[in-house]
Amino acid sequence: MADNKPEMVDIEKKADERRDPKLDDATNLHEETRSEIRYASFDRRLISFTVDIAISFILITIAQNIYNIFYGNNLNEKMQHFFVEYGGQKGGMSLDTVWNYMIEQGILYDYIAWNFVIPFSIMTTYVMISWIKFNGVTPGKWLTRTKIVDAQTFQTATIHQDIIRFLAYPLLLLTLGVGMAIISFRKDRRGLHDLISGTAVIVKPSTRKRYSNSI
Repeated sequence: MADNKPEMVDIEKKADERRDPKLDDATNLHEETRSEIRYASFDRRLISFTVDIAISFILITIAQNIYNIFYGNNLNEKMQHFFVEYGGQKGGMSLDTVWNYMIEQGILYDYIAWNFVIPFSIMTTYVMISWIKFNGVTPGKWLTRTKIVDAQTFQTATIHQDIIRFLAYPLLLLTLGVGMAIISFRKDRRGLHDLISGTAVIVKPSTRKRYSNSI
């Protein structure tokens, strides 16, 4: 046993010598970065959300007008005529009345495209391009210096997480805003859609601070 002990010490010493110092530096850097994490406040996230919604609304309006010019079949004029003609009827307008009118005028598919397909397509494209191309940073998040990350590793969220997070947005409406309001009461400032997707929104450190720390 006494003869084996020096051999074990030599093996451990050689293992330490072969250990990559860059790995230790990366681990220390990760721990240092983790300690400096600052979660985005409710106010900051609300501003970011409002900016993204405003930009999306502009893009949707442009797309709808372009569609109406080339394929709309005078959708706006026919729907305005419908509400003028049938809006004053007793008992209001039934779903059957609206449905039959749109079929009769040949605008049913245009109505669906205008109100559902175009908005959903624009919103999906806007969000997914921002997340995939710009690592979780939409224009609203760029303006507020925030970013979507994995809640455990604080690395950029995966595509899988981004998709789940996007699909969970309707739950914020179904919970009457409670899913969004809980951000104010949690230390990690995570909403319902963040909890479902395993993500968090953090404030990006300023480049000025990083530069000063590196000097």
